[in-house]
Amino acid sequence: MRCNTWRVLWVILFIAVTGLFVIQLTYTIKPYSLYHTGTNTNNTGKYSHRLFLCHKFHGGLGNLLYKFASAYAIARENNMELVSVKDEGLSAALEYPPEMLQDNGYCGHLPVLKENKCCSYDPKFLNINRSVNVDGYLQSWIYFQKYSDDLRQLIIFKEDQVEQAKKLLDEELGRRYDQTSKLFRTLVGMHIRRGNKLEAYYVKYGYKVAPAHYIVRAMKYFSDRFQNLTFVVVTEDQKWAMDNIPENNDVIFMKKNDAVVDMIILTLMNHTIMTVGTFGWWAAWLTDGTTVYYKDFVEPYTKFGQQHRLDHSDHILPGWIPL
Repeated sequence: MRCNTWRVLWVILFIAVTGLFVIQLTYTIKPYSLYHTGTNTNNTGKYSHRLFLCHKFHGGLGNLLYKFASAYAIARENNMELVSVKDEGLSAALEYPPEMLQDNGYCGHLPVLKENKCCSYDPKFLNINRSVNVDGYLQSWIYFQKYSDDLRQLIIFKEDQVEQAKKLLDEELGRRYDQTSKLFRTLVGMHIRRGNKLEAYYVKYGYKVAPAHYIVRAMKYFSDRFQNLTFVVVTEDQKWAMDNIPENNDVIFMKKNDAVVDMIILTLMNHTIMTVGTFGWWAAWLTDGTTVYYKDFVEPYTKFGQQHRLDHSDHILPGWIPL
């Protein structure tokens, strides 16, 4: 009798443990555990037979925009649903956050598909036939060039931040020009990235900050081709900029703001001078004018250099001008 009782207890215990495992499997591995960021929350069923591209959105604003643009394009190219594993500010910056599923444990069980190099195009992402976790920085325009028009409609910053940026810029212009003159200025945004790129680790890794003579040459490039120029400088190192950029009434040094506001200010320009970094890259892409960039921003044959093609053609947009 006692033996039969123990057998019954073991059977009950086995059923209970198995049931818990099935419940856990259902809610953490099946794609039903994904939920949508849009207003329609009763749509999980339609995703049960789709492929999913999971990606972690983290880093500064420039990195976030690269990750979103490339992951969005890769997902569309492979007819997949884009899933956000982590969002460190992308949705908060945009007026109309992109339609993405949010991970609720599913993505952690998927195989990882990692890029070969951060800043070079990797063709393997064009032929994905199963749900995957895509890992990497995805910093090549080639991934998303086909969808550029769509992305320009998606990457729209929040209206209150746009208004703040316009107000700050208008105040600075108003200190120099009357209301009529302001209308005829050609604005050149200049993003000067220094900061941590001067630290020993980043120098050894292969980053090169733009020297003062590059800035002077870039300004001359525009001065030789356009009239009524105003240069608008955005930088985290104002002292260096003010010490090294020729002083005149047509140079505006913007005070440091929130990263999104700084980005918007640069996109209000007609043209762009880049130094190094993804922040300046996206400011130039969104501005869509004439862009001059520092051609020696990577030290060849370093770890960072190995992440690029020697001519940087996968990273630098065609038509941008090296100096």
